[in-house]
Amino acid sequence: EILMVRVVTSLHKKALFILPFVSLVAEKAQHLQVVFSPLDIEVHGYYANHRCPNLDDPDQDVDVAVCTIEKANGFINRMMEEGKLNDVGIVVIDEIHMMSDTDRGYLLELMVTKLLYVNRTGLQIVGLSATIPNMASVAGWLGAALYVTDYRPVPLHERIKVGDMLYDNQMNALRRISPVKDA
Repeated sequence: EILMVRVVTSLHKKALFILPFVSLVAEKAQHLQVVFSPLDIEVHGYYANHRCPNLDDPDQDVDVAVCTIEKANGFINRMMEEGKLNDVGIVVIDEIHMMSDTDRGYLLELMVTKLLYVNRTGLQIVGLSATIPNMASVAGWLGAALYVTDYRPVPLHERIKVGDMLYDNQMNALRRISPVKDA
């Protein structure tokens, strides 16, 4: 978020924030609207048939576009065709591990490949993932610095359910779980 603020306010360029699911896009767009509104940064969510201003229209005041993979790919294609990709200063891809998804991963990988190919203006690409197994390979492909942290704002607890018993990740029994009765 701080990088996007810097790009929008200092470099006067647009930011794309890409998420894989409509629900995440809607939630993130709403969050960023609240956080960025005191800075007069205009945020819109782009997903499904949701109507928003055109990102590449100079008459529209859009600073940050929070998009699904498909909408972001459409924006990038159109901006490349119109020679306006220089208007974008940063692309943040949350859940970048989705590149390995069998259904939509190819589109994300293709989009990133296009950005890497045409990136002659210092476009910053930021990939985020809490579960990517091949971090060093992806960072190498992006030509990126790799930052790793194990910080979690909410602790992660692994549990295993066998039958009606719940165990921790060391297989210590925690409790019995009763089935929910239909009302």
